[in-house]
Amino acid sequence: MYLGRIVEAGEVGAIFRRPSHPYTQALLRAMPSMDPDRRTEASPLSGDPPNPINPPSGCRFRTRCAFAEAVCARVAPNLEAIGSDHEVACHMMVPGSGHSRADTMSQADD
Repeated sequence: MYLGRIVEAGEVGAIFRRPSHPYTQALLRAMPSMDPDRRTEASPLSGDPPNPINPPSGCRFRTRCAFAEAVCARVAPNLEAIGSDHEVACHMMVPGSGHSRADTMSQADD
């Protein structure tokens, strides 16, 4: 969940095996590790979170997303099934959404 919107949902194992939303990926990269070779040195996200009282248009995560494009500002993504036990709200995962990575990312599911 990011700024009050669900960005990814599903069976825990499915999300840990293949996190699909950039925010979920960043959260998992930020997990602490006791292994000194796997410690997080820098934050996986840049910038400050937007104001939750006045969130950005479209995708609420777009202001911190490295993959944000114009469609992300125009249209809030819906939670879409990407498997029988996995849903994600990201234009990159929806073929024909208008995001340049949409067709490439969705084909990786096949």
